[in-house]
Amino acid sequence: MRHDKSDRSGEVGLYIAHKAYPGALTDIHFFNQLTFNAVRSEMESKSFLPAGLKPGPPRDNIVQFLPRLVSDETVGPYVDRRFASLRGPEFKNLGEFNGVWFDLEVTVTPEEVTARWNGRPISTTPAAIQANVDDTLTTFPSHPGDLIPPAFFPAFDPGGGLGFYIFKGSASFRAVTVTPL
Repeated sequence: MRHDKSDRSGEVGLYIAHKAYPGALTDIHFFNQLTFNAVRSEMESKSFLPAGLKPGPPRDNIVQFLPRLVSDETVGPYVDRRFASLRGPEFKNLGEFNGVWFDLEVTVTPEEVTARWNGRPISTTPAAIQANVDDTLTTFPSHPGDLIPPAFFPAFDPGGGLGFYIFKGSASFRAVTVTPL
């Protein structure tokens, strides 16, 4: 994958274990994403924070692997809930149209989920992903007006869909291989 251009909050990568749940006005999508922003610095990404919130000291960009719930943002009420992420490798941003290709790989089995970014692994288990989601939704349940139904606990499904993830940017992909295990 090559990350060519990005808005300050943009990110690119892969998503796995996608499953759609019927919602009131639109489906709620649950998936895990392996994402990064190779174009903009972390400080640029956080420059839109409200005035009262100050970002910490500058640091390198990071690759993240996390579960997420999201709905169609054009249909309200909109939901975009990110769960605790696993931190991957740190790296320096490269700027727009940098020409650098990144190798992304995700291996999903019933026992383990391993994402690799340029060969560097980020590993967890399906049970740990599910516990992360369940614990978060139990501790911070949906609120009135939220699109997430009360007592809604999406299930991590290793056999769910997979695809490319691009948010507020552009990317190129080549030599894509999907191998059933």
